Amino acid sequence: MENEEEKAGSNHVERVLIAVIFVALAIIIGIPLYRGAMAVDVDRMVSYIASITVFAIFSGLVGFIIWHVSNNRTERHRIQTQADLRNRVIEKNDGEAVSNTF
Repeated sequence: MENEEEKAGSNHVERVLIAVIFVALAIIIGIPLYRGAMAVDVDRMVSYIASITVFAIFSGLVGFIIWHVSNNRTERHRIQTQADLRNRVIEKNDGEAVSNTF
């Protein structure tokens, strides 16, 4: 059980780290684009804001895909662990009555 809790904790840290990286990238790329957009005319400003919006949407999509894959991997591991535990209990108690009650 402790090993599973450690994996769940590290998985949470992994997700937070990925989110922080995407936010940092959005800030690093977005602020210079926004500052550059303020010094130009309105048409260029709209195009810069559109590019920032597209980048934010793309980053969110990539982040969601990474989160989804990570979550599925964790769920698959949990299901496999439960199945292994049930199989060990059934093998240990090799009686039909015990198997039926389990």
